[in-house]
Amino acid sequence: MLASIASRMAMLILSFLATLAASQSYTVSTPEVTAFNGTTPIGWPTHWGGHVIGRSGWIRVDGTTYMWMGAGFNPKANTTASYITPTRSIFTFEAGQIAFNATFLSPIEPSNLVRQSLPFAYLYIDAWSLDGQSHSVQFYSDMTGEWLTSTITNPVQWNTTEVDDVLYHQMRRSSLLSMVENKDMAEDGTLYFAMDKRSDMTWQTGSADTADGLRARFKDGKTLSNTADNNFRAISDNWPVLGMRVDLGDITRTESSVVWTIGLIREPVIQFTKNGTIESRSSYFWTAYSSISDVIKDFIGDSSAARNRAISFDSQVMAAGEAISPKYRDLLSVSLRQTMASMDITVLRQHDGSLGVSNVKTFMKDIGMSARVNPVETMYAALPAIPYVNATLAGPLLELLLEYQSSSEYTNAYAAPDLSTTYPDVKGNSSNMQTLAIESCGNMLIMTLAHAMKSGDGSLILRYGATDLVQYLQYDLLKGWADYLDKNTLHTSGYASSDGQAAPNLSNLALKGIVSIYAMGKINEALETIGKEANDTAYYKAQAERYAKEWGSSAISSGHVTTTYGETSSWGLVYNLYTARLLGADIISNQTYTGQSEFYSSQVASASEFGFAYDSSDSGKVKSPAAAPDELTRNTLISQVHERAFMNGSAVPFPTAYNSASGEAYSQDLSPAQGTMFVSLALDVPNQLITGFSDASGVKGSSSSNSNVGAIVGGAVGGISAFVALGLVIFWRKRKSNKITLGAPPMTTVKIGAKRASRPVLDDVENIVVEPFFPTEHNNSSTILSGPSQGTAITKDRKGYGFTHLTAQGSVTAFSPPQSSYGGSDLSQPSGSSDLRNEVELLRREMAEIRANLTTGAAADTTCSE
Repeated sequence: MLASIASRMAMLILSFLATLAASQSYTVSTPEVTAFNGTTPIGWPTHWGGHVIGRSGWIRVDGTTYMWMGAGFNPKANTTASYITPTRSIFTFEAGQIAFNATFLSPIEPSNLVRQSLPFAYLYIDAWSLDGQSHSVQFYSDMTGEWLTSTITNPVQWNTTEVDDVLYHQMRRSSLLSMVENKDMAEDGTLYFAMDKRSDMTWQTGSADTADGLRARFKDGKTLSNTADNNFRAISDNWPVLGMRVDLGDITRTESSVVWTIGLIREPVIQFTKNGTIESRSSYFWTAYSSISDVIKDFIGDSSAARNRAISFDSQVMAAGEAISPKYRDLLSVSLRQTMASMDITVLRQHDGSLGVSNVKTFMKDIGMSARVNPVETMYAALPAIPYVNATLAGPLLELLLEYQSSSEYTNAYAAPDLSTTYPDVKGNSSNMQTLAIESCGNMLIMTLAHAMKSGDGSLILRYGATDLVQYLQYDLLKGWADYLDKNTLHTSGYASSDGQAAPNLSNLALKGIVSIYAMGKINEALETIGKEANDTAYYKAQAERYAKEWGSSAISSGHVTTTYGETSSWGLVYNLYTARLLGADIISNQTYTGQSEFYSSQVASASEFGFAYDSSDSGKVKSPAAAPDELTRNTLISQVHERAFMNGSAVPFPTAYNSASGEAYSQDLSPAQGTMFVSLALDVPNQLITGFSDASGVKGSSSSNSNVGAIVGGAVGGISAFVALGLVIFWRKRKSNKITLGAPPMTTVKIGAKRASRPVLDDVENIVVEPFFPTEHNNSSTILSGPSQGTAITKDRKGYGFTHLTAQGSVTAFSPPQSSYGGSDLSQPSGSSDLRNEVELLRREMAEIRANLTTGAAADTTCSE
């Protein structure tokens, strides 16, 4: 019963979060390498801040030219399908008698810091004949300097390099502005556009649209000249572009993919002022490479293996989501890239130029909202995705905040809301933000304990929590925050939550403080094994229990939690109940969860079209209907968020907060807070025995291979709400299958619905042919079949909304979260690429074996359901 209660509660809070797949992010690698568009690349892509970033794509078939990426030319290729996975955006086009897939891959490699820190992404082209006959086919793509600055009148310069089997263009501003961003665009980056040197490719740099410009040459059927335009000039002065053309000749299908790569490198990537000293920090990948040529050669050489790893990763993540709900699977697909791309993983660049490999720090940018650095409430919302993919990744994020606040530069008795407001020039934040003290102290204590529990790494809680160990007397940071909460959390007068509420007795905010005091007790308990006295453990546990009892008496009315104590008609999305479950806190009674779940069930039928409002005081206020069945409630809540997530026609691609009735976005664009979608799966990550009490870096097992309350509040409304949202689904899932053990999901059979494709699809290399699908205004349950690689296909109905469909055939296995280490292959040597068709065939066989093995266990799994 408790499991289903938590499940419905989490999905309820999820209903306040939006992910708009109708505007797809198709290149998302780092805070600077980000491009999105609508359900097709037709039209110019934009950076998350709204700045147009020029990138065009063209195909010529039997002498007729079509544009498939960009604007300003007709005819355009016809977009027949689009698919979303956690790492890929796949678009299917038709041009004449040729169809092709354009696959934008933003690698997610959480077990290898070298790969994860690379600011590069792939574009794969795979084509086939629609009529079975041979056709003459050429492809062309180019990039402009709009990736490099917010002002298109700024001059740029470029060159082209051939090295071994690779050719790459590079472009940068003629006058770099180090550590400067304007309108969220970095002014100190170098753009790279590269591919392998094929016998059928030509290149050129020069004007885009003059009479003999690069695009005109391609449209007229001419090759590029393999020459450089050395007339460096402003971006908008005859629009200099970096172009590449591939002539495939007469084909019925591509024998191997056409692969382009893009990247944007800044060096240094972060300037960090620490104790009056300025640190220059470089991206972690430089620990494995000595030159940009080495980087590009290895990245291109790894393209085939990288795609296969992405297919495997996507299939596993989406199978885990499918085990809960197909629509929940879709929501996972549109969230993870935003969290992973918000982070720059760095190492210290010494004065002699060497890299301090052991000094790893991760800086998160508050993309979509501001230039804040390591924003605490956004990290709190994003945290679920991190332990799911690799728990130790949270350490370098948290230590930056802990280290700064334990220094003499920071004198406040409470936690800071962020590290700085001027990314990438990080200066610390010692301003008076006491209004958010309960929120920030609570978030930091909860995240620090969660990191230790899920990774097993006790180094942070030792350095910043072991106050009675002589060598750590200066590090009483965590205890100080817990003591602050001990005095202030039960009655919140003078404090605000990150979702914008401020009142003397906020139930949800008070709950966060209580759970955080409990967390301090667990931190002390872990430290007892190395000599810390048990007195503090007992004290914090007793205080948390006492406060929880008092809180229950004041905050609960008519069986549900009120917004403020005694305001019996009020209610809200009490996301900190999820946090208590995440930490295994037993201080909240089962009756509290039961009552809250039943209350939400009674409200769901009258909720607004796109879900519940955050609080009963919002315009989306819900009146009480009859109670809904458990499964119906869960599915309704997911569907409401899904409806908004895939709503078409919005200029905002990925808002973290929106109006529950109209769908209007309250936040801006992309956000790392979308990692909150993984709260359900994060609860499956097993707790580890906390060890590693050493003075080492916060990174474990690394592979060699001034704020204002308004801005902070605005960035957290949807994100933190969703942090609870997904937490609810996990408990539903546990109820349905009591075989599932924490952190180790069993092999799960995913049942696939009616066929909607003309033939099975294995992955994005294969022919994706989708029959036209025009659902009724209320029909959003159809399914498309493909092969083991799962994806989300978008089609549109008369209302302009998008609907998602599983593009998979048969069964796939659930995802087992990776071990808590940074172990991974060394990228210092090129990996090469094996024949794609052989690898695809191996994948076919592996998936067939998995399906055969699952057939036997499928019936047994279903017997676990109630």
